[in-house]
Parts: sequence; C-alpha cells; structure tokens
Amino acid sequence: MELVLVIPIFVVLLLIIVALGRASTASIQVQDAAHAAARAATLATTPAAAEQAAEQAASQALASTGTTCRSVNVSADVGALTPGSMVRVTVSCAVNYQDLSGIALPGARTISATSSSIVDLYGTTGTG
Repeated sequence: MELVLVIPIFVVLLLIIVALGRASTASIQVQDAAHAAARAATLATTPAAAEQAAEQAASQALASTGTTCRSVNVSADVGALTPGSMVRVTVSCAVNYQDLSGIALPGARTISATSSSIVDLYGTTGTG
C-alpha cells in the first residue's frame, strides 16, 4: 500500500527534474546562438548585412541543436561596425513547455541571452 502512494510522487519528481534539465539545456543553446550571432555580425561588411547575418546565424545555431521556438527575436546593435567597435546581439526564444518537459503542458517560456563581440581591428569592413 505504501508503494502505491510513493511511486506517483517519485514519478512527478522525476518529471520535474527532467523539465528543469531541459530548460537549462535550452538556455545554454540560446546563449550559444547569441554568441554565434554576435560573431557573425562582426564579420559582415555593412550594418544592414550584420543584422541579417546575426539573424541567420542565430536561426542556424538553434536549428542545429534541435531547439524549436514558437518565435525567435534577434536584436542586433551593430553601431557603425568600425574596427574595434562593439557589437551586441540579444536572442529571445519562446520555447513550448511541452518541448521542455516532454509532457503536454500548455504555455511557453521565453529564454533570452545577450552576447557581445568586438569587430576585428585588422579585418576588412566596408565602412573603415
């Protein structure tokens, strides 16, 4: 009788631990996508191309890890994109709870990450 009462509690606890682990993994993957987007933006030759490169790099990084987002928002602050300047990219990903937990839970969690990268001093850009 005691076993019948304790097993459901352990199963729920195990599902919560799995959901927290998957949420942590998704957070790491979004941070990695932000880093890839910032680096891609620093390699572009114009500010417009940098913003487009950041969006593409973030989408590719998330797709390559299997992270599915309801919506992805990439915000790139590239400034003038001159050598030595800083590029800052923020990636936000709304992840379904079902994807995080493995069970049919409604709703989503938005995970955001910001990464910065410096435009190479000795690289070639169209503005310098």
